Amino acid sequence: YCALGSESVLPKEQFQELVLGLELAGFPFIAVLKSPTDCETIESALPEGFLERVKERGIVQNTWVQQHLILKHPSVGCFVTHCGAGSLSEALVSECQLVLVPQFGDQFLNARLMSEELRVGV
Repeated sequence: YCALGSESVLPKEQFQELVLGLELAGFPFIAVLKSPTDCETIESALPEGFLERVKERGIVQNTWVQQHLILKHPSVGCFVTHCGAGSLSEALVSECQLVLVPQFGDQFLNARLMSEELRVGV
């Protein structure tokens, strides 16, 4: 599961690298991401042919989801997170493995706390 919060907007190149990484990992995934600023829709931001290649195992959307329910699901192997306090709280309660991708503000401190002090994320 990948979500970078309600405020984080990646440049198109980073957005595409992230979703291609999810595809190449070979696992089913849900990615909740905002469209890059220079793209009208999330579909227009995706690499060519991406939706067809992942249609049986991947979902990319930009709408709100009940994240706490997703994180509790036993099929979630890890959570790629922006390190927002709310997301980290939900992840810790759900005992998710964390991949930390801070974007701004306190997220960098939160990431350091999770990785260096608590050792619950990379």
